[in-house]
Amino acid sequence: MHDFLLLACTAKPPRTMSITEFIEAHAADDVRQLALQRQRFPALNNEQWLFCLQQIDGRQRMQRKLPQLCQTPGFTFAPHLNLEQCSSEATATYKAQLIQSLDIDTVVDLTGGFGIDSLYMSKIAKQVHYVEQDGTLCRIMQHNTNCLNANVTAHHSTAENILSDHSFWQSLTPEKTLIYADPARRNTEGKKVFLLSDCQPDIVSLMPLIQQRAKHWLLKLSPMLDPVLAIRELNTDAITHIVAVADEVKEMLLQKANNATCDTVIVSDLTTSFSFAFTRREEQQAQCLYADRVKTYLYEPSAAMLKAGAHKRISEHWHLEKLDPNTQLYTSDTLIADFPGKVFITTEQKPQKGAKMNVLCRNYPLTAKQLQHKLHITDGTDNYLIGFRLKGKPQLVVANRIFSKNLQH
Repeated sequence: MHDFLLLACTAKPPRTMSITEFIEAHAADDVRQLALQRQRFPALNNEQWLFCLQQIDGRQRMQRKLPQLCQTPGFTFAPHLNLEQCSSEATATYKAQLIQSLDIDTVVDLTGGFGIDSLYMSKIAKQVHYVEQDGTLCRIMQHNTNCLNANVTAHHSTAENILSDHSFWQSLTPEKTLIYADPARRNTEGKKVFLLSDCQPDIVSLMPLIQQRAKHWLLKLSPMLDPVLAIRELNTDAITHIVAVADEVKEMLLQKANNATCDTVIVSDLTTSFSFAFTRREEQQAQCLYADRVKTYLYEPSAAMLKAGAHKRISEHWHLEKLDPNTQLYTSDTLIADFPGKVFITTEQKPQKGAKMNVLCRNYPLTAKQLQHKLHITDGTDNYLIGFRLKGKPQLVVANRIFSKNLQH
């Protein structure tokens, strides 16, 4: 893309090197310090200089998020904001595996962005059409497609225009096509939005045309959105995927329900390979046990399980007693080693002023900081002071955190 020759000015005699070689030579440099050394490289014009800084910074930032692509020679990184918003290789692989079981030939990505999802879906689908209204991102995608020899065709257009372009869809078979979209969670003023219809593009308005063009669709939504409300906005059936990495919810996906029950919720933690599926009807009908006292072990569900809303199913599936209808903590006298969340063993210690321990409050009259301040507690050790309501009454328990194999931290 920018791989032309330049003259690198250093303390040694100048020599000719390519942009790629320059980026490789400075890959480990502190980008902020390097940016101050502009005068050392007069052979670079301003565009080339900024491009090099962007590539070095992007590769350094993406080492964990995009480890394989960071090792790919010539791979070009987008500006910082687009890198923050793009899928990780782990979550992109998850989405590619979702479409692997579908009998499709083509994926149309309506909101291409940096294109990580398109690149990974191209490993499964015979052809991927990447649609992006930003010309710079589109050129980067064209370069990376060539760099990786991926079967992706880039289209500099908008979701609305592509969906309305009859000639584009003439060669595609709806039964063999999946439409993917990751609408921006900010409005035209740049403010965060929490309704699917307020995202850009407006997938709610576009859904009738999406369903006409393809029999399969997949939407990536903000974890902050309410999946039930989003499905209600779309006025269609969908499977909900809650995708976490190391107990942090990274993505929420809505997938058209084809052969699966339409109210299915699938929770996946890609770090531990944990997966749990249930239906909202099962959650409504679940027999939840409630505790009359705190037993030997306390359990706090993972962020993904809480986001999924499997509150009663947790009790039923793992045979745990819930402390209170509004307290998302559970207890038992038997250790559940594979519980998806934090596990604590209670002690006979009493909370004392000035103690050194961590503070956790769930459905308690005070926040953790307020309780910590009230009892003059300082952070530290493996001890936890846990505040909660049991049968509607506030209680405090001292406990130690123990290992759960479905939560690797």
